[in-house]
Amino acid sequence: MAAMMDILINIKHKAYRTPNSNTENVVIKDLKFTLNNKEFICLVGPSGCGKSTLLNTIAGLDTNFQGKIAIENQKTTPNIGYVFQNPRLLPWRTIRENIELVLSNTQTTKTVDILLEAMQLKHLAECYPQHLSLGMSRRISIIRAFAVNPDILLMDEPFVSLDAPNARQVRKLLLSLWQQRPHSILFVTHDLREAITLADRLVFLSKSPMKILSEIQVPIAREARENEALIENFRQQLITNHPNINALL
Repeated sequence: MAAMMDILINIKHKAYRTPNSNTENVVIKDLKFTLNNKEFICLVGPSGCGKSTLLNTIAGLDTNFQGKIAIENQKTTPNIGYVFQNPRLLPWRTIRENIELVLSNTQTTKTVDILLEAMQLKHLAECYPQHLSLGMSRRISIIRAFAVNPDILLMDEPFVSLDAPNARQVRKLLLSLWQQRPHSILFVTHDLREAITLADRLVFLSKSPMKILSEIQVPIAREARENEALIENFRQQLITNHPNINALL
């Protein structure tokens, strides 16, 4: 069972050095917030602001930064699940085998079957990735991330390049799976409608060096979020009340 704890994200300084130069490019500075237990946060920011760098830092893929990512009041590092923009499935393994790669010794094929069923893909368990559509491949990458039972699930624009009907279907399946197996989620997007549909809280990020511009709770009840008019009305309210948001999209 994943830890039932809030997770502190505190990145004081993250920078890159330009090759063959001592010039420092500061990507993130003084960015701090708490991801509450089982909370779904959408991170919204302009292209190139460092959203993927932020996720890679949280995931421990890039450890060259000042600050800490930790479960509140503990020294332990959170267990991370990661859904990349590219599904990153191994073409020589079946769908079931791709998912089983991340399972612990205590987990069974029943875990895979439950997750495949939730994402409506159980009938494709023995297929290979090349036989799947992009939308199906993205669903498999979501299953694989959920299978590790993470403290934090990171999602880096996982529905980018999907057409609107496919993106809508996968969002719906993601929410259904999350409600069955709740985890704390950080979801990167530049689509404000998508963010409002999914999130408990919206975190708006500035251009590089990245910092938090504002944090806004989504007041629309979960069961009402299929109402596109409600989503659009709230989107318009955000843009009207926070004109700087337009520059982030």
